[in-house]
Amino acid sequence: MVYTQEIAVLHSAFVLAEQQSPTPLHDLDKPNAKVTASQLHCTLQEIVSGLETAHKQFQQEHWSYKLTAILLEKVLDGQQAKQDSYFYPVCSILPSICKVLFFELIKALEWGKWFIQCLRRVPSSVAVSLLKDLFAHVHLDPDDSDQSLLSSICQSLLDQSPSTLQCLHQSGESISNEKKQTEAVLVTAFFQELDSLIPLFDKGEQRLKLTSSCLLYICGKLQKQKPTELRLRACDANITHQIPSKCEQLRTMFPRDSQFLTDRKILKKLTSRIDKMRTTESLTDHVDSDGETSTETCVSLVVEFLHKVLTKHCWLDNVDSGISGQELAQVAITQSTVDCLVSICENEEEDLTTRLYSSIREVCHILQLCVGRWKKSMPTSVSMETVAKATRVEKDGIHIQTALQKMKDKLDGYEDCHDWMLNNSEELYKDPRWIDALERNIDVLTSSRIVLSVAGIISTLRVKHPQDSAVLQVIRRLRKVLTAVYTLLPLRSQDAVLHQVLTVYGPGLLCSGPFREGVEDDVITGFNRMVLLGEGQEGVEVFSTMCGVALQAPLLFLKTAVNQAVNNTGQAGVMSKLLQVIPSLCTWRPDPDSASLLCTTLHDAAGDLRPNTREENNFITFVENLLQPYKPPFDPTCPFLSTPLLPAQDFASLAVFPYIYQHYGQDQRVPLTTALKLLQVVLQDQGGDNNGWLQPQQVFPIMLCLCQLLDDTSALWEDDDDDHPISRTAQIRTLTLTTMEKIQHISLEMLSSEPSKYEKQITWLHTKLKLLDWTSRLYVFPVLQLVLPQMKKEVPDVLFTFCDLPETTWRPLSDTLYGPGTGLVAMLECCRVSAEMAQYMTKAVTVDVEDASQLVLFQKGVTVALTQVLPQCVWREWNHVIQAVQQLMREGLLVVPVEQGGHCQDLKDALQVELSTSQQLAEVLQLMASPWAESWVSPSVWVHVVKNYVSTIQELQQSVSQSDSLPEAQLSVIGQFFCHCCSVMTVAPGEVCQQLFVLALDMLTMCQSLSTSANEEVALRQREGLRKEIEQLELHGGLKRTLQLKLDGIGQL
Repeated sequence: MVYTQEIAVLHSAFVLAEQQSPTPLHDLDKPNAKVTASQLHCTLQEIVSGLETAHKQFQQEHWSYKLTAILLEKVLDGQQAKQDSYFYPVCSILPSICKVLFFELIKALEWGKWFIQCLRRVPSSVAVSLLKDLFAHVHLDPDDSDQSLLSSICQSLLDQSPSTLQCLHQSGESISNEKKQTEAVLVTAFFQELDSLIPLFDKGEQRLKLTSSCLLYICGKLQKQKPTELRLRACDANITHQIPSKCEQLRTMFPRDSQFLTDRKILKKLTSRIDKMRTTESLTDHVDSDGETSTETCVSLVVEFLHKVLTKHCWLDNVDSGISGQELAQVAITQSTVDCLVSICENEEEDLTTRLYSSIREVCHILQLCVGRWKKSMPTSVSMETVAKATRVEKDGIHIQTALQKMKDKLDGYEDCHDWMLNNSEELYKDPRWIDALERNIDVLTSSRIVLSVAGIISTLRVKHPQDSAVLQVIRRLRKVLTAVYTLLPLRSQDAVLHQVLTVYGPGLLCSGPFREGVEDDVITGFNRMVLLGEGQEGVEVFSTMCGVALQAPLLFLKTAVNQAVNNTGQAGVMSKLLQVIPSLCTWRPDPDSASLLCTTLHDAAGDLRPNTREENNFITFVENLLQPYKPPFDPTCPFLSTPLLPAQDFASLAVFPYIYQHYGQDQRVPLTTALKLLQVVLQDQGGDNNGWLQPQQVFPIMLCLCQLLDDTSALWEDDDDDHPISRTAQIRTLTLTTMEKIQHISLEMLSSEPSKYEKQITWLHTKLKLLDWTSRLYVFPVLQLVLPQMKKEVPDVLFTFCDLPETTWRPLSDTLYGPGTGLVAMLECCRVSAEMAQYMTKAVTVDVEDASQLVLFQKGVTVALTQVLPQCVWREWNHVIQAVQQLMREGLLVVPVEQGGHCQDLKDALQVELSTSQQLAEVLQLMASPWAESWVSPSVWVHVVKNYVSTIQELQQSVSQSDSLPEAQLSVIGQFFCHCCSVMTVAPGEVCQQLFVLALDMLTMCQSLSTSANEEVALRQREGLRKEIEQLELHGGLKRTLQLKLDGIGQL
């Protein structure tokens, strides 16, 4: 649950109440609880009403229910408040409270119906216990508020229609068997306890509510039984009036007293429900489907209770000719209920006499007597018609002309005129004045309720009149009204309304059918306005307008926002902020099992990307922004971050994992390089509190896929395959190595706490890796060894001939392609894996340094091995191999013969490693140009190798310049580097000469700089030696002349 300003206020109020109360909040008695509840009442009421802006009705109901649920979970003290609960983060920060305080709070705030809603969502045993505790609490010194609470609970508990809150949050959600059982048990417990509470109901209004709720409940339960199960004698069916006529009588006889306004609304709702019971053929049962006994028990308890209150307490015996308006309404509602009861149970053939239906007949008989007395006091038919006509006028509202006048002049009651015009749209939409009035009064229609009402009207008219051109014109005008009113709402309200529109009507309400034309232009126009984005109120207005565009065409809007971020560098932040204003659009799912709308849109956009382009970089930046928690825009007071718009797990499952698992599949919508880059992005915050989404069981398939990619790219080319150029393969391998390092780090953190728990998964991974190249197991060996400590590193057996590898930790492999004489290649393949492996292998090499012939043979073998391995290395692996070579040089195992010349005198040992490395690489590249390698070293291989060679020499140059050696020594070493470069340039193909020429020119520039501080004689001697090297070069055009001119600057001040 995201912490909001309301939650912060709630927390502060309870902390303050805890400090001010002489007794802890978890140990209050009823008198003290009343005092504390009165202190908290204002704060809770303020949260419900709205802290900064006034909440609409549905928002107030939302917060009433949310606060009731939070407090109830806190009262349960662990029975329901589990760490995976939605409200657990809030409950955990509140002080403990007792049931007595909770009951006083829901009583003071009149939250009885929300209390019942919460009870329906907890286990039945907990719900019944809480209900009984409430009854016991009411028995202690009851007052009027206790009676009102009981009446509200009764009405809510017996109300069989979905509540406003359920429709808002649970539309389409099926009722589980557990909830059905809880419903049945609650009703049973209620009527078992209610008999002792009857004396509390001494007010007519409360009696009316209680009786009506009980009668309607039993009607609903009886109607849901099969017709063969509900039969009474024909003599009981002596009421001939139909339900619709009785309900019409009820409507015409409603009292007009303003004091009874609330009850009139309740009765309208109840009578409307009776009509529906009469016309509905099939209703969904709200009780346990596998037990009729539970349902019959509930019904029988209700009937017995009605029998008691109507006979024992004689609530209706005093009805006479002096009937009051309230009592008249009570009789009318019971009369309609009796009609429904008898019509349901009527049957002429069979006689079913049970205690249950005997009680029903007795109740019906008593009510008939009341109805007889009521009929005596009814007006004559003439007066009845007059009353009916007046009532219809009141019901249907004033004439449209009067309504228009009130709306135009803003006279008293003009708000009711708006509601009346919207509620009667099916009769009024043909009148041009109706739509004109809505268009002229947009400024006073700004409420979420009205926006949703207009959306409902559009949906209804589209369904009922799909081909009527006149209606289509009205619908188009209504769409403009809807958009205009919507853009005037606060940003948070806009997001809530958009969520409801998407949930109820889907994304095509305002952009399909008659609205398809011009939608794309409207969206493009809206995004063009984004260039005018400013700060403060101007920014709010621009974003509100964009939200209006999103309401009209949600799918196109989101697609355009993503395209704007991808195609325009620097727009990722702006588009992210825009989507943060309407998170409901991003997180909406067409169905519970599908990905969010933002995920699918990004997935589609990724399929249109070309690797290594500006658009791909923009896309990855955009995804990074969406994966981060954010502070709600234009809400600087919000102290908490909102959850990311893009769930990392959902996005990875849809747009990353499939294209790594099946990177050679036919449906490779997302390029493999793009998928690897996105995988790095979704893993970058893994392990933190906000993005710890990756589960331990997920890392093993990921590691296997990465190892498969390393196996596939172990050779950067195959016969110079044009479909898979070296550059692309090298990029895939580089990205795979980086991702492997990250996933290995994550795996070690995850598995370190309980490594033995994952032994089965590691064994599975190791078995799969045996099918790949032997080096693949070395890449994940730290993870393998963490879970299976007995695991050994597996390498070709030829390595054991010249490397000291203990068999306690190493195991030779005989089934490899490495035969005699290829041990050095296998060693360099190990060094290629990681820097740690390279360091270990160089320490394990055994060479007799006293035997000069062995040193010469070893150096030649290393040269041949490097010629075979380095061309297959990406830069990361190239570095590992070069580090291993340099370590062998430092330990005296690899001695590279250095050409001696007049320009190489007085070389210091401190720079011997750098010089030897350059000489060794020069020999490797010269060997690549020999006939021995001409069959496999293509121009593209040269380009790849020379690129890495140039980077290595540049690092060596930097190492020399940063050394403590004298300028003369540095000048000699750089001069020798130049000679090595020239020797490579003489044999390299023309495709790489330009790169080598630039490197040589850079070396001469460095020599020129060093010569200014070196001994003049040494500098001149160095210059002459380099001149000879340049004269031997075969360079085209003015390249040789350029080098000679640069060389002339050496030794000159």
